Amino acid sequence: MSASGRIARGTICGVLASVVAIAAMLLVSDLVGFTNTIFLAVRCLNRSGIPPRWTLLILVMCAHVGIGGVGGALYAKANPRRWRVCAAVLVVTLVLLQWHALGINLTGWPPETARVATALTLFLTLLLFERTLALLFREKPESAHSPYAPAVTRRALLLGGIGIVATGGTVALLRNLYRVSAFRHDGLEYKGAAVKPITPRDEFYCVSENFIDPRVDSGLWHLEVDGLVQTPHTWRIQDLRGMPPTDQETTLLSSRNPPGGGLISNAIWTGVSLRELLTVASPLARAAGVRFEGVDGHSEIMSLEAAMDPDVLLAHEMNGELLPYRQGHPLRLIVPGAYGERSVKWLSNIELIGAEEMHEANINPPPVPTFGRIDSPMANAQLSTSDTITIRGVAFAGDRQISRVESSDDEGATWREAAIEYAATPMAWVVWRFAWKPAAPGQRMLSVRVTDSDQPTLCHSVSVQVVGG
Repeated sequence: MSASGRIARGTICGVLASVVAIAAMLLVSDLVGFTNTIFLAVRCLNRSGIPPRWTLLILVMCAHVGIGGVGGALYAKANPRRWRVCAAVLVVTLVLLQWHALGINLTGWPPETARVATALTLFLTLLLFERTLALLFREKPESAHSPYAPAVTRRALLLGGIGIVATGGTVALLRNLYRVSAFRHDGLEYKGAAVKPITPRDEFYCVSENFIDPRVDSGLWHLEVDGLVQTPHTWRIQDLRGMPPTDQETTLLSSRNPPGGGLISNAIWTGVSLRELLTVASPLARAAGVRFEGVDGHSEIMSLEAAMDPDVLLAHEMNGELLPYRQGHPLRLIVPGAYGERSVKWLSNIELIGAEEMHEANINPPPVPTFGRIDSPMANAQLSTSDTITIRGVAFAGDRQISRVESSDDEGATWREAAIEYAATPMAWVVWRFAWKPAAPGQRMLSVRVTDSDQPTLCHSVSVQVVGG
């Protein structure tokens, strides 16, 4: 066979072998929750500002197939033993560079165990790719060829069969992964006329940077408190549920929430104060900060002083029931007054760190801005001058007390104070309402402004059409 023919054949075999390897990686992730190079690539691109959409996943998978094709071409051109050594070196390099991320496990394995198991899985995937490639590429000795050989050889049938099975298996796995993917609930908003003071568990807003959100097995999960402490401690979920519970109503607002958006919700969280666990661990004198990490790899850092605030909660219940999976089951952090992203979900590790590790960390993020929203009437609603309209919405200012909510129907020329329908704690939103009687037909601009200090903030406006009664 000519050199160009060998390279073309190696490329085809590499593509098929990569499809087999992709199917194996997806199967392992589906069964035991290990991460893989596909999920790591999607995660890195997402952190770079590219949202995790199915188009991105398909592009990453196509890149894997392309890399497989290049690997097959090199296999055909180079010495197989040298190829294996180079491929092993590449995998070792990847493992070392992504060692921390390999601890991500969607079912709650301890990070150290997950890292070793995931690294082993990557090496086995490489071995599967190489063995499949070698099987498909193996050449017949010249003497074995016969002028009477059939037009469709057994090798061609083997190549076609492996391609069909691997592709079918990959498609089936992708369909199953879609059913449990975060794409289906990422960006879920809670707003509109039906907004309640306490958000139902299944309607609480949700944002996610994951391809698949964890579904943690409480039997495998544990929380580690370590780092610069005198007595590192490991807590099981039954230990935390056995401690005297604290109920705390707190509103969470996403940093991705636009003006008037619905990425905000309010709930009653039940758990234990973080200060209790830190006190048991006894931080060392040189401890200056606390790093929180979830099983999905998301981490946040805050100062030790802020972490010792009694209102910082480790919640295992939401509105009187266990946390839903997409809200961080079995345990999440609740940080009042901070953006919701700071309240780490699926919390698995609390590490006390020194001042040097906090130097470049964003431990002082901007405070949650004053927020107000008109939930009803909706924008572009058609109203009548004969009706008294109830303008209703929510307002929130982090952990700052809201002193007044006002409404305007003339683009802010005049303001009238709204009634507070619901107010619980400074850490929770208020629900407000205002009875409005349109004076005349026409296009009207309804606005809300919120005061949490001496300076009122214009928050949200909607345009409505008023017709004669």
